[in-house]
Amino acid sequence: MNIPRIVIDTSVLISALLSQRGAAYRLLMLSDSGLFETTLSVPLVAEHEAVAKRMLDQMSLALTDLDDILDYLCSVGICAALDILLVASLSDRPRRR
Repeated sequence: MNIPRIVIDTSVLISALLSQRGAAYRLLMLSDSGLFETTLSVPLVAEHEAVAKRMLDQMSLALTDLDDILDYLCSVGICAALDILLVASLSDRPRRR
């Protein structure tokens, strides 16, 4: 049986850290359930960390709690190498001309 692989976007992670009521929190809580595999990359984890630390004052978490959550996600996730040309073509930022 193939287990689906997902990527938890930074907006989903932040939503989960801000509220325990939504689907984002439930998804985060299921990250080691075996229902799916979470795929990560170094740039994605760096983005998760930067955005979450900027918003830490809006969360009911200490910095050490946030670090533990990020460490946990890294421990249960599968690290994926990125094709830099593919990443550039999928950017959600407008391209400069």
